[in-house]
Amino acid sequence: DLLHALAAQAPLVVVLDDLHWADDASLDFVRHVARAAPVPLLLAMLARPALLERRPTALANEEVGHATLHLRLLDAEQGPALLAALLQHLPHPPEALGRLLVERAAGNPFYMEELVRMLIDDGVIDARRQPWALRADWQEKLRVPATLAGVLQARLHALPADELAALQQASIVGPVFWDSALEAIDAKAPAALPALQARALVVARSSSAFADTAEHAFHHQLLHDVTYDTVLRGARREGHARAARWLAERVADRASEFLGITAAHFERAGDSAQALDYYDRAREHAGSRFAHAAALAYVECALRQPALTAPLWHYHLLVDKQVYLENLGRLDESAQVLEAMAAYAEARDSDGLRADVLSTRMLWADREGRAAEAEALAHQAIALAEPAQASGPAALAHGELAVLALQRREFDSALEHTTIGLRWARECAKLPWREGGLVGYQYQLPIIGVEALLQQQRWPEARAAVTEVLATLPARRRREQLSLLLQRARAESYGGELDAARRTCDELAAVAAAVDIARTHADVANALAEVAALQGDVVTLERAATEAEVRAREASYSMALAMAWKNRAVAAAQRGATTAARALWTDAQRQYEEQGMPPEALGVRAELAELDRRDGRIEAAAGAALAVLAEGRGGDGHADPRSGPWPLLEPATLVRCHAILVAAGHADAAPVLQELQRRMHRELAQLTDAVARERLLGALPHWRETARLVEQR
Repeated sequence: DLLHALAAQAPLVVVLDDLHWADDASLDFVRHVARAAPVPLLLAMLARPALLERRPTALANEEVGHATLHLRLLDAEQGPALLAALLQHLPHPPEALGRLLVERAAGNPFYMEELVRMLIDDGVIDARRQPWALRADWQEKLRVPATLAGVLQARLHALPADELAALQQASIVGPVFWDSALEAIDAKAPAALPALQARALVVARSSSAFADTAEHAFHHQLLHDVTYDTVLRGARREGHARAARWLAERVADRASEFLGITAAHFERAGDSAQALDYYDRAREHAGSRFAHAAALAYVECALRQPALTAPLWHYHLLVDKQVYLENLGRLDESAQVLEAMAAYAEARDSDGLRADVLSTRMLWADREGRAAEAEALAHQAIALAEPAQASGPAALAHGELAVLALQRREFDSALEHTTIGLRWARECAKLPWREGGLVGYQYQLPIIGVEALLQQQRWPEARAAVTEVLATLPARRRREQLSLLLQRARAESYGGELDAARRTCDELAAVAAAVDIARTHADVANALAEVAALQGDVVTLERAATEAEVRAREASYSMALAMAWKNRAVAAAQRGATTAARALWTDAQRQYEEQGMPPEALGVRAELAELDRRDGRIEAAAGAALAVLAEGRGGDGHADPRSGPWPLLEPATLVRCHAILVAAGHADAAPVLQELQRRMHRELAQLTDAVARERLLGALPHWRETARLVEQR
């Protein structure tokens, strides 16, 4: 946002060098900056070809203009031209010297620069005054290593002992280092920094990550690597230990990227206990920022520590590894870790851990549309978790049963499981994470209560509940914030506040970008598609539904995939592509039925019946509508006094069925209209504002049609 704001004030060029050293999160950020925006912004990005081997589409963005320039080796004219620039202060350099340097550099400009610097270090060229002077016996003193690494090693060997020692100790701190960190390793080392800067081996930076010390960097990453390789093993361990202690003093009160660096120093120093602690803290911080790749790397570092002997700590690191892989869309690897979790639970002979594995399998079954299996796994998890006082899996399993009950519109059962789950969630929140504690469940379970209100069309209450929960939700709980905003968008849509719902979708997109999980992107795209459908914005509807389908496929997210197909079908039908619409609705119906979601499946069946009516197949359409009405009464076939005679049918579904029955001249059309009128009056009764009532009737197609039919009657 800052870069775009600066570019809006004046054309801006951002140069990013050495991107091949960047981690995945940094590359994701660069791609985000490169998104389409109405500002004059140019990104000039330099990297070795290895970057495109690692991430072929690392920086490409089809929405903006871009070009890739492949830099070639210096040719027969460019090589001598660069050498002339490097030796501009040396009058009349011998042709033999120039030819040797150009040939040995073989078109690599950095190699040529380092060769010239090596000649200065060796005294072959005297650069202490201008013009430079070349030794008369330069041919006898000249040495030209065959590789760039050899040149860098030669420069190191030519250094005075104190400068070499200081550079080696700086390499222990890292490619970037600080005065006082270097002093912590060797009190005399900082005195050599001016000389190292004069030799262009290190550079001083204009700002520092730490306020109390100056920051420096090696001239090049390769120079750092070559220097570090010259440090003896014993000196490395001691240097890393001192650097780790120096960093630990400075990160005690701040969570940052230095947690991971501190952990790496402790690990190289052989202090596994401290390394484990800092890697775990780095994991927690990266996870809180939804930096999934970084968090995964820290988990793997923690798991390899010999000091990791606490069983619960070990197990929950495996849990996090499984979750981060899933968030990154690496589902096969995530499934492998789940099997490792199961094996670990058996090895520890722990019912609590077995229950946790069952609850994880339950979530997978739910997302893949296997509702019956998810329900069975939830009951199995509860049977093991509650006697073992395993509060986490108990809370999660009861939450799943509540969600499944809502899908069947069994509100009393949903309330019961939500209440029990919340009790377990509060117990779980009291435990440390390393012992299985999680605070998230106590925020997630109230979201199920909001969902119950939405499904009962009590949308003003639902919106008020969302506002209340958001007001008390900690800022770091971004996933729960996302769920609540999704619910707010639905509540606004139910109330006919479509412009407000569209703004909420914009807010959702920003939160989803921060969370960056394929499932959440699918949910947000579907939410936008639903609002666009009500607004009659077919272009946005089709674009959002297509994005939702792509994201849902990435995450094997069956429920979102079904909704994406349904929304794509709506767009196809509005464009007159009935064949495509029928195919998409048929796929959505199958998916909803497999997931045990009768209201959604029945709604899609009503849409298919409406297609039959439009195609002139009135009898077939009427039969389908009557079947939908029969199944919409629920499993026992009796009316629910709170929900009316068709508790499983949404108002839009009833409108479709009524239109079909009217076209067929069927007597059952009248009670359907009566039920629609009852529901409409109930909706209007929730509003005390005449403007809001008028907006409700005008904005939503099903209530607009119901009002028209009632007026005609």
